[in-house]
Amino acid sequence: MSKRPASSQKTQQSKQPIPAKESLILFGISVLGLLIGLQKATQYLAYHFNYHSSLGWHCAHIYPFWDSILWDIWWNNTYPQLFNDALWQVTLCFTAGVICAALSRHFFFRKKAHAIDTLHGSAHWATQEDIENADLLPTSEDNHKKKASFNLKAALQGKSNKSVKTEKKETKSAIFIGGWRDKKGILHPLLHSGPQHTMILAPTRSGKGVTNVIPTLFTWLSSVAVLDIKGELFALTSGWRKKYANNNILVFKPMARGYSRWNPLEEIRIGKEEYETKDIQVMSHIFANPNGTPVDHWMDAAINGFQGLIAYEIYRAKAAGETPSFLKIDDRLSAALPKDEADLWENIADLYHNGSVTNENLEQFVDEKFSALEASNAGQKSNDSEDEERKKKKVWYDIVRDIRVGKVPADIGNLALKNAQDFINTPSREYGSKMSCLGRIFTVFRNKIIAENLGKCDFHINDLMNAENGKPTTLYIIVEPTDLDTAQNIINILFNTILITLCKEQKFEGGRSVKNYKNRLLLLLDEFTAPGKIPSLPRAIPYSAGYGIKIMMVAQSINQIKQKYGDKEEISDNCNLKITFASNSVETAEYISKQAGTTTIVKESTSESRSASGKLTGTNTSYTETSRPLITPDEARRLKSPIIKGEEMVAPGEVIIFPYGYSAIRGEQILYFKNPAFLKRAQIPMLEKEEIDVLVENNSNHPPLEQLVAGILN
Repeated sequence: MSKRPASSQKTQQSKQPIPAKESLILFGISVLGLLIGLQKATQYLAYHFNYHSSLGWHCAHIYPFWDSILWDIWWNNTYPQLFNDALWQVTLCFTAGVICAALSRHFFFRKKAHAIDTLHGSAHWATQEDIENADLLPTSEDNHKKKASFNLKAALQGKSNKSVKTEKKETKSAIFIGGWRDKKGILHPLLHSGPQHTMILAPTRSGKGVTNVIPTLFTWLSSVAVLDIKGELFALTSGWRKKYANNNILVFKPMARGYSRWNPLEEIRIGKEEYETKDIQVMSHIFANPNGTPVDHWMDAAINGFQGLIAYEIYRAKAAGETPSFLKIDDRLSAALPKDEADLWENIADLYHNGSVTNENLEQFVDEKFSALEASNAGQKSNDSEDEERKKKKVWYDIVRDIRVGKVPADIGNLALKNAQDFINTPSREYGSKMSCLGRIFTVFRNKIIAENLGKCDFHINDLMNAENGKPTTLYIIVEPTDLDTAQNIINILFNTILITLCKEQKFEGGRSVKNYKNRLLLLLDEFTAPGKIPSLPRAIPYSAGYGIKIMMVAQSINQIKQKYGDKEEISDNCNLKITFASNSVETAEYISKQAGTTTIVKESTSESRSASGKLTGTNTSYTETSRPLITPDEARRLKSPIIKGEEMVAPGEVIIFPYGYSAIRGEQILYFKNPAFLKRAQIPMLEKEEIDVLVENNSNHPPLEQLVAGILN
C-alpha cells in the first residue's frame, strides 16, 4: 500500500525532544509514585483490618504493595468506604509522581535547551543583574552599597556640589540614559557616571532632547560645555544649575551681544615651544578650512601666511601690553594691497573656484587681466618699481623689521619671520592671489558683533575644569540654525581648544595617575555634526577620558556621522555606551541590529505519513538550531516611537541601550516634563544676561574695542 507523506513546520524558542533514556527516567518517576500509592494503601488497609491473619504473608506487618489490589477484589463490596479512602491515597501519590516527572522534565529540558540556545549565538536582552553589573541601575540598594553608584535620590532632591560627594570629596555626576521596567512593571531610571563616552542616535523629533539631554543637565552636577542649538537648553536649565548645582554659568553666543566673550588668541600657549606652534597651526587651519576639505595652492600659502600673522600679533600685543586681536591683523592686511589689484584678485579667485577659470587657462587669464590693469594704470605708476613693491608688501616688511630690531621678541621662533619672508619673495602676480585668499579667512571678523565677542576673554578654557573659585562651570555655546554657516569655524575653534588645552600632562603618584583638575567636564554635543567636522574630536576620544573629560554626542543617524568624518570613522567605535531610538535610516537600523548580536532558536519540523486513503499512519518530529538577529533591521525601524499630538509629546517611546561588555537593554524613554523632580527644576527661571559670570578680570590697559575695529569697520 502506497503512503503519501505530509509535513508541517513550526518554529519555537527553546524546544527539543527528550532522549529515550531521559524518557524512561521520567516514566519511572511516575510509576514510582503509583507504587508508593499502592504501598501506602496496602498499609492503610492492613492497619484498619488489625493485621488479621487472613490478610496473608507479611514481614513485620509490612505487606507487598499488590495485596491492596487483591484485597479490593475480595472485600470491596463488604467495606466500600474503606477501599474508596485507600483509592484516594493511590490517586494522590500517583498524581504527585506525575507532577514530579513533569517538573523534572521541565528543569531538565531548560538545562539542555540553554546549551543549545548558545550554539549559533547567545545574545539576549539584559536582565536586572546585567544592568546592575553595568552600573546603570542606581536604584538597587545592594548594588549601590557595593559600587557607590550615582546617588539618584540626592540628585533629584537638588543637592548641590557641596552636599553630593563621594568618599574622595568629589562631585558625583551622571548622565541620564533612560528607563527600564522590571518584571513587576516598575520603571527604573538608568544613569551612567563612569568615564566612558556616550553616543545617542536619534532622528529629529524623536525625543532625544526631552529624554536625555535636558535630564542630563539636571543629573550631571560637575562642569559642562554644551552645544545648544537654538538656546533651549540654556532657557530650561541655567537657573537650576547656577542656583542649586552651584555652577559658574557662561554663555558664548558669537552672533549676539551681551553674553560671555572669548578670544581664541588668548588661548595660545605662548612661550611654550611644545605647544605654541601647534596651537597656531591648528587654529589657522580650522579658521581657513573648517570642513577639512583639500585646499588649492593659493589657500595653502595663505594659511601659512595666517600662521605667521598670528605668531607676530600675539607677541606684538604682549610687548605692548595689549590684547591680541584678529581685527588688528585684518586692519594691516586691508591696507597691504592696492584696491584695484585686490579687487582683481578677488574676481579671479571667484572665477577659479566656480570653475569659470581652470588650471589650464589660469596663467593666460591672469596675464591678460593684469596686462589690461597695467595698461590702464600706466600713467599713474611710480617710476620706482622697487619702492612700489615694498609699499604693496608693507605688512610683511614690517614684521621682518620688528623682529630684527627687537621691537617684537625674537623668541617667537622662525614661524612669523619665515612666513613673512615667503610672502616678500612671492612674485607680484601670485602675491595678489595669496593675499586675496588670506583676506577671505578674515571675512568672519568683519561682522561687528562677532568682532566684539572675539575681542576679549570673559573666561578661559581652563576655567571649565579649574575655575579659581573651585566651582564647576557650565558653558552654553548657543548658535541659531541660520547662523551655523557663519559661526562654523568659531565653534570648531572653541571645541578644538577645549580638547587640546584640557588634555595636558598627567601626573603620577604611587605608580598610578592622579587627577590634575578640580572638576570633571562633560562635553555635551547636541547635534554635534551641525557645526561641521571637529578635527580634534576623533583623535581626542580615545584618550580624553583619562583627563577627566566625558563626551556625550548626539546625532540623527550613522550616515550623518559618516558624512562629516568619513566611512571609516572611529568615533562610534570609541563610544562604550550607545543609545538608539527607532530609526528612519536603513543603515542605522542595520547598525542597531548588528550591535544587538545574534541569538539561537530551535526549529521544530513535524512530518506526517498517511496512506492513500488519507489515514494517518505515523508522525516524525525533528529539531534544528538556527541563528536569528536579536532584533532585525525592520524591527529596529519599528520600535515604538513617542506619541506626538500636535506640538506636544504625550507618551514616551522605546529605547535600546548598548553598554560595552554587557547585553543590550530594551528600555523606554522618560520625559523630563512628566517627572515631577525634573519639571520642578526646569521651571526655575532662566538667567538674565546680568547674572552670567565673568571669570577673567578686565585689563584696563587694553585699548577700547572701538579703537581696534575702527580701521576695518569704517
